[in-house]
Amino acid sequence: MKIKFGTHNGSFHCDDVVAFVILVLLFGDYTLTRTRDDELLGKQDIVFDVGGGALDHHFTDKPYRENGVPYAAAGLVWRDYGLKLLQKLASFLTDDERLKVHQDMDELFFQGIDAVDNGVNVETSLPLISLPTIVDGFNPPFDSDEDEDAAFNRSADMVKTIFLNYLNGRLHQFRARDFVKKAFEHRADPRVLVLDKGCPWLETLLSLDREEEVLFVVFPDKHRGYRIQTVKKEPSSFEARKNLPESWAGLRDDELGRAIGIEDAIFVHPARFIGGAMSFESIMKMANLALKD
Repeated sequence: MKIKFGTHNGSFHCDDVVAFVILVLLFGDYTLTRTRDDELLGKQDIVFDVGGGALDHHFTDKPYRENGVPYAAAGLVWRDYGLKLLQKLASFLTDDERLKVHQDMDELFFQGIDAVDNGVNVETSLPLISLPTIVDGFNPPFDSDEDEDAAFNRSADMVKTIFLNYLNGRLHQFRARDFVKKAFEHRADPRVLVLDKGCPWLETLLSLDREEEVLFVVFPDKHRGYRIQTVKKEPSSFEARKNLPESWAGLRDDELGRAIGIEDAIFVHPARFIGGAMSFESIMKMANLALKD
């Protein structure tokens, strides 16, 4: 049996489109009625962003998060249905991990969307094209005959891809956790973590490496050779526990090879947080040289 969703018609915004995408991902088969007719809305199973119910925020006594960010439809639907969606899409998570991802997604994905929809300024140091701005651009212009429901569905297709990509980015670290943990436990040199393949490793490593022993991580590049990467002090920081040598910064290929005595060296980034070589033996030589610097 198809579940019946209801939301408002007319111009749509990021919060109602994102809310719709979450519900479709969770429930599957559906019908969508976009209207402001209370009688029609009363016949729907789930109504969001309209109607004054639990998933609406268009009233004076609207719900707020503990940090003061007001909810909009996207955050309300995630609040009430996000854990169920995570159980469906990421059954490998423990209950505690599911709660963490649920909270992380609220903080990193939903709060900005909800803030914009509620007219709350979102501070940023650079002008960025935001998801709410992109979704607003799907609304038909004043001189267009395009059907608004068709435009809503086109925006939802785009938002679905963005949402799943973002969620999967948060889930990757959990899928890789056992892989990283095993590599951490079998380090030949406590200062170098060697991975058999590239994966999201930073957050798992920081949780394991309480003594801050690991300075460099080595892993194969999907396209060419091997990489050596520094370990950030914090996930949100650019400051590393130890950078690659200053004399290597910005060097490439033969120039880098002559400077460090490794023929198949590929590059070192000018910011000294990552470098590359063609062979595993050479990348490990780079690691040993960097440790001595």
